[in-house]
Amino acid sequence: MERAGAVKLSQKQGNRELYNEPEVAGAYAASQALQPAEEAILVRLGEARLAGLEVLDIGVGAGRTTARLAPRVRKYVGLDIAQSMVDLCRERFPGAEFLVADAENLWNFADASFDFVLFSFNGIDCLAAMGRDNALLEMQRVLRPGGFMAFSSHNVNFIPGGRDRSLAPPPPGARVRNALRFLRRARSVRYLSGRDTALVVERHFGHSIELFFATPDWQVRALRAMGWRNIRAFGGDSGREFDAEQRDGDFRAICDPWVYYFCEK
Repeated sequence: MERAGAVKLSQKQGNRELYNEPEVAGAYAASQALQPAEEAILVRLGEARLAGLEVLDIGVGAGRTTARLAPRVRKYVGLDIAQSMVDLCRERFPGAEFLVADAENLWNFADASFDFVLFSFNGIDCLAAMGRDNALLEMQRVLRPGGFMAFSSHNVNFIPGGRDRSLAPPPPGARVRNALRFLRRARSVRYLSGRDTALVVERHFGHSIELFFATPDWQVRALRAMGWRNIRAFGGDSGREFDAEQRDGDFRAICDPWVYYFCEK
């Protein structure tokens, strides 16, 4: 795909500007539902366990996940890079704690401060490569031993024509829907790492932003190399759970637009 004429902002500056716009904050406030994968992760954690957890919710936006997490856990802290999002959350959820902070440097928190860290809705994909690694390492640092981490990331298998041809293709109807959903927003695709990863420029609220995409295989290998354990993957659209340790064909062939990864420190 050819790059469109729109100028892409630097990632961190562009994200802060984009998500501080009133139109964007309003659009995020209108979205309240948890995604199927998020619901599945909360079911896996279980109500009894949730009740005792201290939770850090990164990239909280307008509080979509706050409404479902804050009342159910022992302690809740929400972070976002955009002041307008944090202001909106403080207004909507006066009993919860919110901070303006950068996922790449969680200096506000000491080592082993939380039991569960969530970075939802592909927020990690807005970071540059080194920033992405820094965010994962920071999440690992602030987690207690045995704590849980979950994040979502765009899926290379969702890109039309980008799938590994050794994998079973999605059904015809899903293939068409996936292609249309992708093409409506994408402006360019640049593959990396032998097509396991890609940088995709998409159009969001009038801005062009660069997003990171990865195959489930690649992402699990990267998490394993960082020392994360008991890695599981959840289809973002379907909520279907896959045990990444089994390395089965179904896991490699996930074609949801994004995938949630859930693992332990």
